[in-house]
Amino acid sequence: TDSTLSVMEVSDPEDAVCIELEPMGETELDIDEELEENEEFGDDNFSNKEDIYETEVNRGALHGLIGEQLLEKGKSAFSTVATCLVVFGIFCVTIYPFLVIALQNNNEDVWNYDREALGDIYLTKEYQLTLPQTLFVPRDVGLDKILKKFTETSGLDVYNVTKHHVGVRSQYKYNPWNCTNWRDIERYEYSEYMSGLYYAQYGHGYYDEYGYPVNETNDHDEDYLSDTELRIRNWLSVQVGSDVHTSTIDIKKQVANQTEAFYIPFGAADDQLDGCTEKLEEDIKPKKYQWSHKSKVKNVPYYPSFDTCRDVMKYWPGCFPDLPEDKYDFIVERKTKSENYWWEDLRESVDPRSGLKWRLTITMEYETFAQALEGRTHPIDEPESSIRIWSSEDGHGPWDPRIVSTVNQWYRVMIDTFKD
Repeated sequence: TDSTLSVMEVSDPEDAVCIELEPMGETELDIDEELEENEEFGDDNFSNKEDIYETEVNRGALHGLIGEQLLEKGKSAFSTVATCLVVFGIFCVTIYPFLVIALQNNNEDVWNYDREALGDIYLTKEYQLTLPQTLFVPRDVGLDKILKKFTETSGLDVYNVTKHHVGVRSQYKYNPWNCTNWRDIERYEYSEYMSGLYYAQYGHGYYDEYGYPVNETNDHDEDYLSDTELRIRNWLSVQVGSDVHTSTIDIKKQVANQTEAFYIPFGAADDQLDGCTEKLEEDIKPKKYQWSHKSKVKNVPYYPSFDTCRDVMKYWPGCFPDLPEDKYDFIVERKTKSENYWWEDLRESVDPRSGLKWRLTITMEYETFAQALEGRTHPIDEPESSIRIWSSEDGHGPWDPRIVSTVNQWYRVMIDTFKD
């Protein structure tokens, strides 16, 4: 064969060694089989016990050498794997973040960053987390735990910030279904017809007292809820900061991807640009995320209200792009039935180390204004905390994937610490 095995015969079996071993190729696996085959013939192949013993010693020497060669191969393989891991680590640290940006820019569901197209719109991410009610009885204890854990996790100074606002506000929402779903107006008119029939038969109309169409089980028909939301906030009391007895209005629409969110026309009217903030935001919760386009205006009367689509368009002229002019006076219904009271602690600043602009907000709802001021009773439902961050250049530049990854880790720690 192409492989040879040379053995030196010596008088003392203990001195028997394998002195030459060439690469054996495929025949390497047949050595034991040949030796076993020879043993089966007994004295026909071996003259005495010494020959058999010598063969066994040779076999052991051969296996030992093969083991040494396999060990050397193992060391070489380990060295190769270690080198690959080092290269992979360097790739993750230096190349991968930029690859992420490139992949996002080539994803049709993610808006391709364009500074000129962005204009005055901010790029933000909001990490939302609901908290146990019992954590805030009394409220100061729970607030202190949240602030200490966030400081410990992020390294940010939440006690020395550029903006701090604490106060109590009322809040309610409007449902502009008629403005966004005007093509379904025939169905709406049919509901009005049904309202008359129901009134005659049951003594009440087909709508509830807030203008919602309802079915026979008195449940709200979700098909009549607009995907656009109008929210009004009125600041009744401010303990830290300013803007007491002022109101804000914001319009919001949530969609599945960033590209769709970017092209939602929520630009404010010219007389509302002062103090207006418009955001393209990723809303992140522990089990899901979605994109939204939000616009908030502040140049509004205290406790404002809406009656028609035209009233909304005074603040955002293009917010209903498909609505014909002859339908501008369609009714806008109030969505929130009750007016509860919300306590809010907002802290905002810029990290001097990374340049990250961040905001930590803790919000909870109470039944009465006095309860919201005192903070000694259980809040309604679950309180909420949120971490909002802006992209580079004060929200007008691209995202730094390393900063986003870091904030993701903060969010994970807060979830593990406070989520029920």
